[in-house]
Amino acid sequence: MAKHLINDVTFFRSLYDTTPSAEYSGLSVGRTIDMIAPPDGPRIVADKKQAPYVVPCLLAVRPYVNSTAERFPVGAVGKQRSSAHVTESAWFAFDLDDINSEDEDKINGRLKGKRVVFCAYSTHSHGQDAGKVRMRVLIFMGRKLGPTDWTRGWHVVNKHLLDSKGDPATAKMSQAAGVWCAHPDRVSSSFRIVGRGQPLCADELLKLAPKPTPQKAKFVPPPTKPGAHRARYGAALHWLDAADYQTWRGALMYLRAAVEVGDLADAEGRELWLTWSATAPADRQARNGQAQYSPGDMWDRKPKLTTAASILVAALFKRARDEAERCVRLELPSKLSTRAVEAATYLRRFHPSTFEKLRSAA
Repeated sequence: MAKHLINDVTFFRSLYDTTPSAEYSGLSVGRTIDMIAPPDGPRIVADKKQAPYVVPCLLAVRPYVNSTAERFPVGAVGKQRSSAHVTESAWFAFDLDDINSEDEDKINGRLKGKRVVFCAYSTHSHGQDAGKVRMRVLIFMGRKLGPTDWTRGWHVVNKHLLDSKGDPATAKMSQAAGVWCAHPDRVSSSFRIVGRGQPLCADELLKLAPKPTPQKAKFVPPPTKPGAHRARYGAALHWLDAADYQTWRGALMYLRAAVEVGDLADAEGRELWLTWSATAPADRQARNGQAQYSPGDMWDRKPKLTTAASILVAALFKRARDEAERCVRLELPSKLSTRAVEAATYLRRFHPSTFEKLRSAA
């Protein structure tokens, strides 16, 4: 087995998770294979989407994108499974879902005959259809490639070694691949095959690949407009109930966190806090003259955050999104009230994926 210590792998708890649960770098081929398809057997899960998934690289810390970005402050950065966050990789994953046993034998025989180091294992769907083989194949190179060249190499391997049977959806480094797992009813049909040999030469693969098409200039979003953060925080606070004491205290920590991450100036956070606190009923504001209940005094004391600021900020937006979504769902499919329309408008502006989901349901 090749011992090149150049392989990286990033794990996710499930298909639904876009932020990583663990990252490993500098792995040998054998260690990489054993982490994804352990020799003692597949992970047994009824729902494949709840099994761990991997991508064949480490992830860069960059701005969150798409629906993941909705859970964090505007402009927040971190690691995420996306084409904007992948780095470089020395191995490929191929999904072969439309082959028969003859195809399987031919492909595995070719890889072994050419002494290519690889691992082929059954996917969760294997065994559902008689005569059909569903497997994932991991193939390794001698050096890492960036995303564009990696995709070019993927297509060369797919064409010359796998008879073009690989699912084109797996030709992206950001595409998650499931670890070796099996349905409880299909464990007996699961399999794992490891081919001993050498990694492929990345340079030779690229010689066989068509020249890359010129890349269009990437769209660079305009800088955040002044007050954009303030507007988003104010809109989120609207969906929290200032009459509830625990919610009231929680909102204070949310806004202090927004100041800490740099989304709001201290004066902006204080003004939002005072304005929102004033929406509580008069009986709840009766003791505001006392220092321990005065919104202004509480803000000025700058309470210490006991949870990471980025987590608190994400919690605010999630809480607001969930409350607005609940408000709309309670009235679907009937005609929406003014309050529900207001909720839908908020979701359309700040949580578009949730809004589209509700629109589809309607």
